Amino acid sequence: MVEVPANISDNLYSRLRSEFSEEQLIELSAQIAFENFRARLNRVFNVPSDDLYHPENANEKHKSPATSAAMSSAR
Repeated sequence: MVEVPANISDNLYSRLRSEFSEEQLIELSAQIAFENFRARLNRVFNVPSDDLYHPENANEKHKSPATSAAMSSAR
């Protein structure tokens, strides 16, 4: 949705539809569009990043405790 034009393939739509209801997809799409709008508006007014996202740590932060424990014991 963040690419121009904002088209998605039938394959991606089918995969999303298997996980989400039509209403959930509408809400998800609206939220993605809103965040895209905010990001573009911030750039127009040179609003700096809050520096909250650090890609190098993203995988660790989003793992559940069970996943993290399983990964630790596997090492």
